[in-house]
Amino acid sequence: MNILPTTASGDERGASHSISAVHLAMLDRVAEMHITTIRPGCIRGNHYHVGRSEVLVVLHADRFEVACDHGDATDVELRTFSGAGCISIAVDPGCSHAIKNTGTTDLVVVATSDSAYTREDTKKRVVLI
Repeated sequence: MNILPTTASGDERGASHSISAVHLAMLDRVAEMHITTIRPGCIRGNHYHVGRSEVLVVLHADRFEVACDHGDATDVELRTFSGAGCISIAVDPGCSHAIKNTGTTDLVVVATSDSAYTREDTKKRVVLI
C-alpha cells in the first residue's frame, strides 16, 4: 500500500489539495472516476481488482483506517489516521483494500482508475472488519 499525503494549500475560502505526481503516473490515463462518502462506522472496499490500478483520494476531518494486502495469502497492512487532511492511496491490481470510518463525520473518497469498472474484474477479499 502506497499512501502519500497530498500537498495542502488554501486560504480563507477553504482547503485545496494536490495529488502526488507519483500517484498520477500510475494511471497512464484516467478511464473512470467516482466520488463516494463513508458514513461513521461503515466500511467500503474489501475487494481487489484483477486488472486495474486505482488511486483513492480520502478527504477526512476525523479518524479512519485503511487496510490493504499485497495478494492472496499475504499479510494485511493496517494504517490509522486522525484529524483533518487529505491523503492519496495507490492500489495495484490484485491488492485487496478497504477503508473504515472510525470517526464521527463522513469521509469523502474520490476514486480514479485506469480502466472502467466491471463485475468480472472486482473480487471480494476481506482485509478489514
